[in-house]
Amino acid sequence: MPRLFIYATEAGEKGETEKKILRNQFAVMMKRLWYGITWPSAVITLILGLSVLFHGGWYKTLFEPAGTWLLVKLVFVLLLYVYHISLHCIFKQEMSGLYKYSSNQLRIWNEVATVFLEREVEAKERARSAAARQNEQKTNKSDVSSTKDEHTRNIRRRQNIASEIDTEI
Repeated sequence: MPRLFIYATEAGEKGETEKKILRNQFAVMMKRLWYGITWPSAVITLILGLSVLFHGGWYKTLFEPAGTWLLVKLVFVLLLYVYHISLHCIFKQEMSGLYKYSSNQLRIWNEVATVFLEREVEAKERARSAAARQNEQKTNKSDVSSTKDEHTRNIRRRQNIASEIDTEI
């Protein structure tokens, strides 16, 4: 969507006839993209995301150490929705013929969603690494405790055998 904002803004640098034709065409493209794909996708994502959060029981671990990654992810999702609303404001301005931002400003704003998504993926990867380390530590602890249990059982067996031998003698 921001890419179309950039094109429509840059069309303002063309001649009057070309500018009018391009901006009309970009307006049609923006309306179709915004109302046909972007808003419906945002609404469907919100509904399905909330249903998974609550029906899947994820909300229970949200504020626990194991759910930190989910909390971080939800913060970035919230920021993406704020970004989406900011794009809606720009969309409304451009539909009314107000081209408030330069193409360079819009190019920078175009990269914001990418930064959010990269940070979200990074947070998830960090959480996976932390969970893997915790599982490894638990496994090592259980291996040590099971080794101790086995050692204790072997000592008891030997003591039992020794006591049986002593009773036979």
